[in-house]
Parts: sequence; structure tokens; C-alpha cells
Amino acid sequence: MKTNITLFLLLVTQVICADEYVIPNAFVAGTPARAADVNGNFNAAKTAIDDNNDRIANLEAMVLSLQSAVSMMQGELSNAQDTINGLNARLTAVEGNTVLELDGHLYKGTVNGYQTAVFEALNVQVNNGTGSTSGVVNGLGNLMVGYNESSVLAPNFCSDPQYSNQSNCESAGQFWSSNIRRGSHNLVVGVGNSFDDFGAIVSGFLNVSNGAYASVTGGKGNMAMANYASVTGGENNLAMGQFSNVTGGKENATTFSYASISGGYQNIASGGFSSILGGSTNHSIGDYSSVVGGKSNRAEGIRSVIMAGEQNTAKGELSSISGGRLNDAWGKLSHVVAGLDNFAQNLYATSVGGYQNSAKADYATALGGSTNQALGLRSVAVGGSGNDASGIGSVVLSGRWNDAIGDDSIVVSGDANDALGTRSVVVGGVQNEAIGQESVVSGGYLRDATGSRDWVAGSLSQDQ
Repeated sequence: MKTNITLFLLLVTQVICADEYVIPNAFVAGTPARAADVNGNFNAAKTAIDDNNDRIANLEAMVLSLQSAVSMMQGELSNAQDTINGLNARLTAVEGNTVLELDGHLYKGTVNGYQTAVFEALNVQVNNGTGSTSGVVNGLGNLMVGYNESSVLAPNFCSDPQYSNQSNCESAGQFWSSNIRRGSHNLVVGVGNSFDDFGAIVSGFLNVSNGAYASVTGGKGNMAMANYASVTGGENNLAMGQFSNVTGGKENATTFSYASISGGYQNIASGGFSSILGGSTNHSIGDYSSVVGGKSNRAEGIRSVIMAGEQNTAKGELSSISGGRLNDAWGKLSHVVAGLDNFAQNLYATSVGGYQNSAKADYATALGGSTNQALGLRSVAVGGSGNDASGIGSVVLSGRWNDAIGDDSIVVSGDANDALGTRSVVVGGVQNEAIGQESVVSGGYLRDATGSRDWVAGSLSQDQ
């Protein structure tokens, strides 16, 4: 544009500064004119005319050039006007942008000696643009603290959490991978974490959230693989049931809804609302069942409970075991307390301490000793070894190989004594038998009370 203006000014200057035409020869009236002078005047006129023609041609060329330049400048001016209009529109949009209202609320400051962006007197909201927190996930709307690095150590998992191996996952049309970050509206802190749904907090190292609102807070290699499931701390823990939770420990797993595990190692809570507190390789299988501590215990019955011990099994509904090893509570509301390899089989059956004792009837009780059996309804075997209380309400107290067979019969100590009659009693001695109803044998050897209410004492009898 500056060049075109310069040419225009030069043109005007040339026009203004053109040489003035001068007639070389003047003629006086009445004086003859010489041909040479006349020709000189004509030649001078021709030269002036030719010069002017050249100037006119140059001016015409310059006018054409200026017209082209003017046309170009008009195009440039039009483009410039369009640019100005666009900038004005953008300026209007910027002036109407509510981000400008952050002035006074967002500022850079120093907090505890560190440069900090401060949001003052307002909330901060992040979303993925879909219009709903629980809508379609698109990998956006997450708040990441740190660099959110991937890791070659991150565990593989299926995009559909119901599949736990690659073959089944891919056969179902899902994908098997690690370092997945497709979720939305999650708070993510740490390294190698994956999030494939929405509404979760995922922090720690190599952790996975693969369910709506499924959170993993802290720890390493933990997975929350169902809606609303959560894992808090620990290592390689797995929460697969909805609303289930694992807190601390290592390699623990909840596989059903509302199950929970707190600490321990390789525990599994597979019953609904079941729970495990500490210990190792424990398994709560029945709904609402619980295991507290110990090792390799199994709470299989509904609402069954095991407190510590090792390799105990509570199968009955509301059954319970307190300590010991290899104990079994199979009956409803049955209970085993400590001891080794004891068995409570029936309703309200109880075995307390000892070794290989069994309560195999409703309300039966075996207390201490070894290889004793309470076989009758409401029967009791206390101490001793190899004793059987098989009658209804029968009792054996200590001794060896004693049998209380009659209903409400009693054997107290001794060896191989039998109380056969109803309400019969044998106290001490060896191989004595109270056969008659309400008969009694007190001590001695091979003594029999055969009649109703007979009494035999050692070498004495009722008739002596």
C-alpha cells in the first residue's frame, strides 16, 4: 500500500513539473519567414507533443496500476473489516464469559511457603459434559492429583467385572487390559490406578475401580469390582460384592453383597452380610455369618459365628464355636467351646473343651474329657473318657467307658458302668449295672441292681 501511494505522488509531481513549451523562432508581421525557421518551430512542437504523448502513456499505465492497487486495497480492506468484525464478536463473547467473574475469587498466592492457586468464597465443580454424574462415561470430568502415570505393573482386568479371566472376558465381547482410564467424575491420586466407571475415589498404587461408586483408598493392587464396593488400604485385596468392603490386610476377598473383611490374610467372605475380622484363610459362607480371628475357620451356617481357633466349622444356623481346633457345630444354635475335634450336632447341642467329644442330640452337652458322647435328648457327659450318655436327660460324670442308657439315669465315675434303668444310678466301681427302675449301685465290681429301686453298695445289697 505504501508503494502505491508513492507512485501516485510521483505521478502528480511529474505532471506539475513538466517542461514549458517554448517556440524557438518568432516571426514579425510583414517579414518573410524562412523555411528552416518554420520547420524548426514545427520540429519543436512535434518534440513537445511526442514528449507529452509519452507522459500521457506513462500516466495511463500508472493509472491502471493504481486502479489494480486500489482494487487490491479494497479487498484487503474488506478482509480487514471481516477480521475486525470477528474480533469484535469474540470480544463480545469474552466480555460475556462468566470466567471473568472469577476475578477476586481466583488468585495466585503463597500458602505455607508454596505458590498456590487459591479459590476463595466459591465451589469448584468438574464434569464430563454429558449432563449427568451417573450418565455415560467418556474419560472426562475426572480430577487427577499428580501425573496419573501408567505402570507396567498395573493388573489386567475385564471391562465387565463379572468375568475374572481373559478367555471368558473376551468371549463375551469385553476387553481385557490394564491402566484403563475410561471413567468419569472420579477423584484419582497415585500411580498406575485404573477407573472404568463413575463416582469413585481411587488413590494409592496399582489400584482398580470397576463399578459405579466403587472406591479404593490407599494400598497397593487392590480392586473394587462391583457397584458401591470399597477397599481401604492393604495389598491385593478384592471387593466383588455390591456394597462389600475390605479394610486392610492382604489378599482378602468379599464375593457377595454387603460382605466385609477387616484385616488378616487370604480371608474370604462369600455370604451376604457376612464378615471376617482378622486371622488367615478364614471363610464366612453363610449369610450374616462371622469369623473373628484364627486360621482356616469356616462359618457355613446362616448367622453362624466362629471366634478364633483353627480349622473349626460352624454349619448350623446360629451355631457358634469359640476357639479350639477341628471343632464342628452342625446343629441349629449349637455351640462348641475350645478343645480339639469336638462335635455339636443337634439343636442347642453344646461341647465344651476336651478331645473328640460329641453332643449328638437336641440340648445335649459334652463337657471336657475325651471321646465322650451325649447322645440322648438333654443328656450330659462331663469329663472322663469314652463315656456315653444316651438316655433322655441322662448324665455321665467322669470315669471311663461308662454308659447312662436309661432316661434320667446317672453314672458317676468308675469304669465300664451301665445305668440301664429309668432314673437309675451307678456311682463308682467297675462294670456295675443298675438295671431296675430307680435302682442304685454304689461302687464295687460286677455288681448288678436288677429290681426296681434295688440298691447295691460294693459287697453289700439292699437285702443285707
